[in-house]
Amino acid sequence: DCLTENFENGFGDFRNTSIQFCRSQLMWTIGRYSTLNIQSPHPRSTSFATVQPTWTCMTTFNFMITRGATLEVTGYLLSRNDTDVVWVEVRQYVVGGSDVQVGLGGFTPTQSSLVPSWRTLRIVIPGTGRFEGYIKLWGRASARSVLLIDSLRYIAPSYDKDLCLPYKVPTTTTSTTTTTTRAPTTTTKTTTTTTTTTELPTTITTEKLTTTTATPSTTVTSPSTTQTPRLSLTVLLVKIKKFFR
Repeated sequence: DCLTENFENGFGDFRNTSIQFCRSQLMWTIGRYSTLNIQSPHPRSTSFATVQPTWTCMTTFNFMITRGATLEVTGYLLSRNDTDVVWVEVRQYVVGGSDVQVGLGGFTPTQSSLVPSWRTLRIVIPGTGRFEGYIKLWGRASARSVLLIDSLRYIAPSYDKDLCLPYKVPTTTTSTTTTTTRAPTTTTKTTTTTTTTTELPTTITTEKLTTTTATPSTTVTSPSTTQTPRLSLTVLLVKIKKFFR
């Protein structure tokens, strides 16, 4: 389990009306580092919670607390009065009875001496098991003193403290992006004129010249089968006589 508060967005889970002890005291106030000549303890920190000259109190909502867990509170104290103090308590809620203090720590003038600085208060919750409880911060500081609470975190014993951070660190992810540029598909409509040259077999037309050779007419006079009537000798002699006349 992890619970954090940095007061960047107001009081978050804190209030001063949950228990009678706080209801009789003033609520803490939220301030900005831009109004002070004090460097914040974290680059992302711009706000803080501070007490007033009279007793000031606030508590978290009830939540399940695991014994063996650690509560860390980062604070700054420049004390000008011995009565300046902030107490940090872990208390167990008791139904129908008085709540029990199970952890205690504080920022006091003896710790600040004359050299003000940021420091982290650590409270380890003793024992084993779990219980319903809450965190209480209360104190006061003179008008000339500076007592600031920048942030806090509750870390269960099984939780990785490196993951329980009051200020989220931006995650820088280095990624190699391979950009595949897909060339636009250009559909070129190509009209392919296929000229099919069909080579006709070379047909050599040989004109068959009909040479008419004039063949000498051979008139074959076949002996007439027609038989001329034979002249009588007498007639023949008469004709001969006439020829010689």
